[in-house]
Amino acid sequence: MDLINYNITNIGQNGDNNIMQYYSNGSFENKLLTLNFNELFTIVKNIINNYFNAFLQDNFIHGDFEPKNIMLNNNNEPLIFYFENSNFNGDIMSFWRDLDRFFYIIERYSKFNLDNFIRENITMNMAFNKKPTEDIIVLLLNNFQNIII
Repeated sequence: MDLINYNITNIGQNGDNNIMQYYSNGSFENKLLTLNFNELFTIVKNIINNYFNAFLQDNFIHGDFEPKNIMLNNNNEPLIFYFENSNFNGDIMSFWRDLDRFFYIIERYSKFNLDNFIRENITMNMAFNKKPTEDIIVLLLNNFQNIII
């Protein structure tokens, strides 16, 4: 599997050291407060679509899916990294748990109240062990967009 296809970073080699390319934009977490609504939505949409595609194609579970574990390249394109808790078991509950954590942290850093959004779009899917589908992810992103824009 080539994680780059999902904009999930791999670690490059430089001599005897494994290092990741430096991005001056830093982590998504560090940038959250500086983004306007459209930038926030565009980045979140890219992040969620990348994660969903990795889950759909290869049963990828990140396990620590948080804004601090997502770098933004020089074009504000997200690059998911930090794979210590990752696996390829396709556990549906873990997928929803990752999204729950991700949006909870966005709520904590932003002025948006995402409690109902998280409950209706993530917690309910987790409670019913609902397999993520393209329709569910599109609805989730549309609902998020309606809250922030």
